Amino acid sequence: MIGSPSTASRRLLDTRDSMSDLYDTGIPIWPERQAELPRRRAASELVNDAEIDWPNVAEEIEDVGRSELRSRRSLCGRRCGTC
Repeated sequence: MIGSPSTASRRLLDTRDSMSDLYDTGIPIWPERQAELPRRRAASELVNDAEIDWPNVAEEIEDVGRSELRSRRSLCGRRCGTC
């Protein structure tokens, strides 16, 4: 389970305009924070929806799905001898 962001991460979060801006930096604070928020929401904690970067979260989920599909097709092709 991912813990809360480090002190340095929190300082960076405090200086950013939005989580969407943080997404573009490529640093690991964005995925840590975006994983934490829905977990807290699922546990019935109050979470500010504005903190969740929904467009980029949806994009990441779609990317994982496409990657899994490519991987399975590749594996199937190798097992069937079509690769």
